[in-house]
Amino acid sequence: MPFDLLTLFEEAEAALTRWDEGDESAVEAFAKRIFSQRPAYVSGTGYMLYREDAVARYAQWILNMNRELGIVPCIEALYQFSGQFWPSDTPALTEEQADMVFQMVDQVFCYTQKVSPAQPIEVLLFDAQHESLNGEATAVFTPDGMRGCICMYRMREKSLSPIPILLHELGHLLHIRETGSIDQIPSSFRTYLRHLGIEPDDLPILQLQDVFADTFMLAVMSRYPELEPPIPGLSEQVFNASYEYMSTLLNGMTSFDRRLDEITIK
Repeated sequence: MPFDLLTLFEEAEAALTRWDEGDESAVEAFAKRIFSQRPAYVSGTGYMLYREDAVARYAQWILNMNRELGIVPCIEALYQFSGQFWPSDTPALTEEQADMVFQMVDQVFCYTQKVSPAQPIEVLLFDAQHESLNGEATAVFTPDGMRGCICMYRMREKSLSPIPILLHELGHLLHIRETGSIDQIPSSFRTYLRHLGIEPDDLPILQLQDVFADTFMLAVMSRYPELEPPIPGLSEQVFNASYEYMSTLLNGMTSFDRRLDEITIK
């Protein structure tokens, strides 16, 4: 029986119910069940792709990276997460598309060597549509550098391609890697926005991070004009400015020597 979203939902619910009834061993048994899984993946250059076992791998991430919170809050988060999906036939990222995107970012910016040289970026492909997201990115820092994880869901619109969404999520990992923080963007990006006539202090940080991620997406897509950007009506100057900024940022990145707790960007 595959460990899918429904299985996660039902087993998390059962563990929490038994815990509420006083059976503390239930949550320990749930965690052992998660860690007994051996998720299969496909390796690529700079990344690892999980498909059939994406749910199990996600649960392992949550339990591992939030262990200081305790098992029960982690299971509650997994229960809530697994209840936010439904079946869909909208576009989903394929293995071929994922490999193409990683080749693109490495050809344009040597991305994986700059952002996550020590650990492959994990990409989890969920065969379901999320109630509000097309994808999200998580990262944890260790003495060796950053470990990144991207969850890709079925698109919320049939006309939307997963390719720019994956590029967007890679943009989130970039600003996390550069700043080492969930609530920052590179200071140079504020300067960049001001040059475009946008006052960054007028925008909330989550919106600034999304604009940064979109800027990375546009920078990569500027080198591949055959790809259709999800933002219509942009001028060639915007694409060129995005590329010039990201080139400068990535060329100036230095080796990582910081350690942080888990960070999540949606």
